[in-house]
Amino acid sequence: MIVTSNSHILSFYPQILRSEVENNLNASFVIIGLVASVGPNLTDGMWKNFTSRTLFLRPNVKTLVYCDRVLASQRAAFEKEHNATIKTVTSNGTWVDRPPDSEYAPIIYETDDIQLYLFDAGSVPILQKALFFARDTGLFTLSPPSPFQGSWQMGAYLAYYGQGLDGATFSSEAARKDACIGYVATVLNIIEVFGAVLSRYADS
Repeated sequence: MIVTSNSHILSFYPQILRSEVENNLNASFVIIGLVASVGPNLTDGMWKNFTSRTLFLRPNVKTLVYCDRVLASQRAAFEKEHNATIKTVTSNGTWVDRPPDSEYAPIIYETDDIQLYLFDAGSVPILQKALFFARDTGLFTLSPPSPFQGSWQMGAYLAYYGQGLDGATFSSEAARKDACIGYVATVLNIIEVFGAVLSRYADS
């Protein structure tokens, strides 16, 4: 077992983060392919099966969700279709109906490690900023670290524009915003990710 100083370990922080971002980017592109190929016929069972089979692409991150993009004018029809209300979570962990807004990003497909169905990722300001940046640029986007359910986490988002389309398809931010259909999102639990990677490094 290698014994090393904290400063030596911390020097690997940017490389570890970059590695995890690349893993999640690869996983996100694979899942975008699933969404594009199956389209409206995608089911929760398909999502769970596919994300489980592709877990090797994100060895330290199990959570992978799809958020639908719902405009204010579409909310009533969306909630009727799902027979439920778009939700948010208060600072004390209470689930409440999402207050009115211009658009929403409710989770409609999720891996079996979480239960956040119809939670609006855009209801959290720090996540909303990352979502909108992904939507408007077409880039894979990370939110800043923030506390959630007792741990420090980062959200990672990739916008979905439709089959065969990506951010480079569009000539402007406004065009990408109009075309965005939803988001593939992952969650990086910072302590778990770095603990797992540094454990492998120490045992090597």
